[in-house]
Amino acid sequence: MDSFIGAVITFLVGDYFVTLVLIALVIGLIVAGVRHRWAAHDGWRTLLDWYVLWGVGISNLVNFVFHSFLGDFSAEQIGWAQSPFQLELALASLGMGIAGVVVFARRTGWWAKFAATVPPTVFMFGAGIGHIYQAVSTGNTAFANSGPILYSDLLIPIWAVVLLVLARVEERRAERLVPA
Repeated sequence: MDSFIGAVITFLVGDYFVTLVLIALVIGLIVAGVRHRWAAHDGWRTLLDWYVLWGVGISNLVNFVFHSFLGDFSAEQIGWAQSPFQLELALASLGMGIAGVVVFARRTGWWAKFAATVPPTVFMFGAGIGHIYQAVSTGNTAFANSGPILYSDLLIPIWAVVLLVLARVEERRAERLVPA
């Protein structure tokens, strides 16, 4: 049992993107349920709001910290040598993180959430493809290259696209229900 708990903790800390997306999902479901947003045709938008805060904003701010202040550790986990690209990745993550936090507010529209979600979605999916390439071409099987991060780099972008589409469809349906 101790090894299972240890593995779960390692996964949740080692792949903080998944952890933060799960936090977003739980909070979003609670808020949508408590505030009856599903009945008001606003449930998917609520999930998108919380995804943008946690899955885009906070996760990329954490990524900034890991790749700037803990660059040596991050590079080692990925199976790379430390390089100046760590700082560039950190700064890109900082920008995406700030965007996610800024557009979290309910008053920001779907298009703002879309604009904040696209860059990290494209980046993560591309990183997932890069992890596969590194695993195949160089045999890099480091934990943060071909471990859980590989799957989250491919699955989280799919979840982001699903959220964006469902929130937009929901918004359009709600617009049609409102009398002119």
